[in-house]
Amino acid sequence: MFGSLLSRIRKLARPVVFDTLFWVGLWLPFAVFPFLWSQLFVALVFSSVLAALADAAGSRRRYFYLGAGLILAIVTIIAVAFMATSGLPPNGYSMLTAGNYAVGGGNELSYVVIRPRGYLAAALLGLPFTLLALCWSSLDWKPSRRRQASLAAALLLLLPSYYLDSRFVRKGGAFNPTDQPPPAVRADGLDQRPHLPYPLSKYVPLAVFSSFLQYLKLRQALEARGSGSPPIVRIRDKTPLTLVVIVGESTSRRHMGIYGYCRDTTPDLRAMGSQLTLFRNVVSEVPLTIFALSRTLILRGVQTKAGKADVPAVGAFNAAGFDTYWMSNQFDYGLKIDAVTLLADAAQHRAWMYRRASQIGGGETKDAVLLSPLRAALAEPAAKKVIFLHTLGTHVKYIDRYPPGFGGTRFAVALTGRNADQAFEMNAYDTAVRYVDSFIADVIHLVSRTGRDAAVVYFSDHGEELFDDVDQEGHNYPGATRDMVEIPLVVWLSPSLRAAYPGVASELARAQSEPMDMENIAPLLFDLAGITVAGLPAAHDPLAPAFVAPRRISDDFDYDRDPHLGFKTSFTPICPSQH
Repeated sequence: MFGSLLSRIRKLARPVVFDTLFWVGLWLPFAVFPFLWSQLFVALVFSSVLAALADAAGSRRRYFYLGAGLILAIVTIIAVAFMATSGLPPNGYSMLTAGNYAVGGGNELSYVVIRPRGYLAAALLGLPFTLLALCWSSLDWKPSRRRQASLAAALLLLLPSYYLDSRFVRKGGAFNPTDQPPPAVRADGLDQRPHLPYPLSKYVPLAVFSSFLQYLKLRQALEARGSGSPPIVRIRDKTPLTLVVIVGESTSRRHMGIYGYCRDTTPDLRAMGSQLTLFRNVVSEVPLTIFALSRTLILRGVQTKAGKADVPAVGAFNAAGFDTYWMSNQFDYGLKIDAVTLLADAAQHRAWMYRRASQIGGGETKDAVLLSPLRAALAEPAAKKVIFLHTLGTHVKYIDRYPPGFGGTRFAVALTGRNADQAFEMNAYDTAVRYVDSFIADVIHLVSRTGRDAAVVYFSDHGEELFDDVDQEGHNYPGATRDMVEIPLVVWLSPSLRAAYPGVASELARAQSEPMDMENIAPLLFDLAGITVAGLPAAHDPLAPAFVAPRRISDDFDYDRDPHLGFKTSFTPICPSQH
């Protein structure tokens, strides 16, 4: 009797075990990338759906397993290869980012290294087909009512899962603290809605297809920008002015001494004291250069002679009679599908230090290479000029961002709660921040020597995670952390400009604690330059009385309610006062 019962249980369990191992096995390669573990629930439900379809195939069940399995395997291989090479989850944002780096005029994806876990994922992919080969001749079970009832019950689990998906955030198991769902279209006008309905958009193999559709839509949206006529502007002040805008890269204000970091990474800026205005509450919601600068320096829906259009901020300076310069220590992306290329093409004078991604990282790529063309531009006789300096800042590889021996042994020390590799990267990053400090100070000194009315504005496109909230270095989206989104914004005014316009300095001081995001930076630049752009809301200008603080959403989190964006750090803080 006991043997008969055991036999019946084994007979009922066999198809369930096979289906679970086979269908979940096709999803399993994604499990080596931790940010996809959260989708295991949907994968289990889809396994039930696919098992039901296999039952419907009857005697041809084995061919359904083979055909459907191969299709899913191909998609899985593509997704795993993308994640292994780029280190990014497959979504429209990351595909566009990786695509730009791959076509920078050099070797495709020359900036990445195949990761060992990519090979592990590929090996796991072979397990379901090994199982299929071993069981090929025994896939003859007949559908039972109990089995069909269990599959139907699994499908019913999709109903509560939709609510959990909208409220439960995968970072540390924290519930989404926002009172309202995130907007379907980001404030920068880029559609972030999935192109497949729930739950299709959450099943990873199908989500790859959805991500590719999102990539095409994002690319189309970016290509459309900057193609219209110049914006309509009003010049409030015609006096000569030099405005230098330093566009930083991957520098978190949480690693800058002038913002309270306990390591003295910014002694040169600290020495300038009251000459500087530090904006202390600026956030970059999407920590990817292309999208951060798209939000920052491309004006959405402003008035042109041809109607409303999205135009580069450089175009507004052109329309106002400024000589415009774009000098970059990053490589020429080569495609008109990102904010960097659109901004550079709009400038009257352009200088790229490097033309391909493979050149980035050598001894010649320190940001100081921008000082020579800056001197030449400052010497030009134009009464009004704006000079953009696009730097490499503190982008990985951190040790390549500064000359050998720079900073001495200042940050070459062990760190509490960090292993040797983590300490090495944090020390290298802090030394790179120290080099950024030196570079900004050099720029300010060059500008001050001209004796002209001038302003220097420095901001970073996004920050960088350095083992503060998670065991990670770098930046990504989705999965943004506090270090990735908190950025510096620093303004220096020349003594002559302060004397001529004392109200400007007081307005800057008043606004330095205002909550801001990337969309507020261009209006600040126009205010300093004495330009009014038709159609640009006064509510976006932090110096204007009508300024309205933006709602800052990153990765579906309301930053102002949860600055850690759902992460609960397990690391000992380097600077306890910052946590």
